[in-house]
Amino acid sequence: MRRTFNIALALAVPLGFTACGTDAALEVPAARQVQIPAGAGSSLPHVATTEHGAILSWVEPADSGHALLFAEWDGSGWTEPRIVASGTGWFVNWADFPSVIALEDDELAAHWLQRSAAGTYAYDVMISRSHDGGATWSQAVRPHSDGTPTEHGFVSMFPVNGDLGVVWLDGRKFAERNGEAATNEMTLRFATLKDGAAVA
Repeated sequence: MRRTFNIALALAVPLGFTACGTDAALEVPAARQVQIPAGAGSSLPHVATTEHGAILSWVEPADSGHALLFAEWDGSGWTEPRIVASGTGWFVNWADFPSVIALEDDELAAHWLQRSAAGTYAYDVMISRSHDGGATWSQAVRPHSDGTPTEHGFVSMFPVNGDLGVVWLDGRKFAERNGEAATNEMTLRFATLKDGAAVA
């Protein structure tokens, strides 16, 4: 049985004011509490804006692993939750969470983190795209191809000239230099994803 949680959304509310003797309208965000359709044990919420409202994504326990789900807010309510991906061996951490964002023409992009080795912080970024509003999703790809058992995370995604831009923190440089697993040092990396392939 699905339970609900509360979340505050910022809604644009026009307010009148007088400045320099001229009447004008100012759009001021006001908080409104709404319930979300996340299941028991849900965690790692992420909210992204769209043309029509917002996308909320979260992670739920699923079959000894985890699943990434999302729902869209259209101004009056949430759509039914949809699953982006599920599996075992995910890296699930309160500070480094998955996301779902809207691109152009009903296209969505999602990312989550997959363990790559036994090390505590050895994990890769996995990205999938949907061209039909989230009904189906592509096979997941990595924006990086270094293959080191190091940290790849803290991802930001955004549209870039019709493609998908991805920025993340990456531990490969220092693993290559030191000949060892992840250290506390990172580089900031960027790539574009065009037709499912990464272009650094």
